[in-house]
Amino acid sequence: MALALAGCAGDGPNAPVDPAAPADTGPISLVGLWTVADAGEEAGTVLRIAPKKQLSLWRTCGALTGSWAAAQDLFLGELTSGGENCQPVENPSWLRDASGYQSVGDTKILVDRNGKQLARLVPGGKPKVGSGVDPAEAAPPVITDEDRAELTRTPQVPATLTRVEPTQIVGRWVPVAAGGRAYVEFKDDRTWTGSDGCNGNGGRWTATGSSMLATAGPSTLIACDGAPVPAWLTSTAAAGLADGVLVLLDPTGAEVARLKKG
Repeated sequence: MALALAGCAGDGPNAPVDPAAPADTGPISLVGLWTVADAGEEAGTVLRIAPKKQLSLWRTCGALTGSWAAAQDLFLGELTSGGENCQPVENPSWLRDASGYQSVGDTKILVDRNGKQLARLVPGGKPKVGSGVDPAEAAPPVITDEDRAELTRTPQVPATLTRVEPTQIVGRWVPVAAGGRAYVEFKDDRTWTGSDGCNGNGGRWTATGSSMLATAGPSTLIACDGAPVPAWLTSTAAAGLADGVLVLLDPTGAEVARLKKG
């Protein structure tokens, strides 16, 4: 799988993915249309991974949509909604358990936390677009210069923070700043549950080295004076420890939040 952003006449800052161009590495190499193989899916199932964390899985019934997050060798995907013919929304095991990816030629291999293969993503595919669906939603993703900068950025972890291991993240955390009843509990199976103080939420997380990623499922929208824990987690790209406090950082290296055990 590869991306062409500027090598040919007609290319520009909004160039679509070109499967004939040299491959990038890292999160940007995941952007595109992928036929899902060796995962127990029906023939022709297509996974669309697009900038702005947009994820969609195209089956005969229609499209299931959600979000994704990735770093070098890390990948999480979460489906949260679907058309009336694709209900209920359930994350297939190959996506639910995926926490990383490997590149084998142009193919991407989704793996679990132990490195076990869950699915092969073969470059290309043509989503089955039903009536009432905008064909643009199933078209090859377009990458802007802004998208490229975001997808190739490596967050810089301040030297004042120490490396955090996944085992150190497991547990219940609360905001250092006042957050009412807000909390997050990271579980060893790489799922999390939590609350902004009024609305329960949950999703998946993974970490390695300084990188840390999380996805979030749907939530109620009750207003309160808590803390936006799910938004903090989904904007996190890296993390470190400062005297036992978990410091979350966004892709630019800016601090998102500080959490303490509690």
